[in-house]
Amino acid sequence: MTPAVLLAQAKVLAEQYLPDSCAIQELTTVNDGDGGFKEDWATIETVPGLVEAVDDAEVVIGNAPRGAVTQKLYLRVTPTTQAIQTSQRIVVAPRDGKGELVFTQLKRLDESFEALITVAGVIDVSNPE
Repeated sequence: MTPAVLLAQAKVLAEQYLPDSCAIQELTTVNDGDGGFKEDWATIETVPGLVEAVDDAEVVIGNAPRGAVTQKLYLRVTPTTQAIQTSQRIVVAPRDGKGELVFTQLKRLDESFEALITVAGVIDVSNPE
């Protein structure tokens, strides 16, 4: 068995543990149909991934306690995921009764592995789509 075949089999095996569909998007300028332009998010690539809550804490904002959850995303390695930019966002499709999640302010973490990219992001709750 060749290394390429072994690697392909390992990817198939690993992807069963990556149940989330993660669309990597970047902001683009598109024609608005009225002679002008508008900004819109365009999907560069959709990859399998896993969203994991790693820490939760309660913070006080405006004298009101708020829950804060730190999340990590594990994404399959591709040229796109290896080149994640802070200006991009990741949209995780709804799954198992949970709504869509939008992560912004992306940062690739040093703990990335050969087959998985680990990314930290902020959940954007200001603009539900």
